[in-house]
Amino acid sequence: WNQIIAVGVLGFVIMGAGVYWATTRRPSHGQAPGTRRSSAAKGGFMSSLEDRWDQRRNGEDR
Repeated sequence: WNQIIAVGVLGFVIMGAGVYWATTRRPSHGQAPGTRRSSAAKGGFMSSLEDRWDQRRNGEDR
C-alpha cells in the first residue's frame, strides 16, 4: 500500500507542477503580454481546432 500512496502523491506533485508551469509561462520573444499568437506560430492540432471554432463563430463556415 505504501507504494500505491507514493505513486499517487508523486503524480499529484507532477500535475501540480505542470499546472504551475503552464499558468506562469512568459510570452514568447517580441510578443506583448496578453496577446494571442497566430495559429501558424502555435502550430499543432489544438490550434487548428481553435481556428475552425473561431471561423464558425464568425460566420465563415463553409
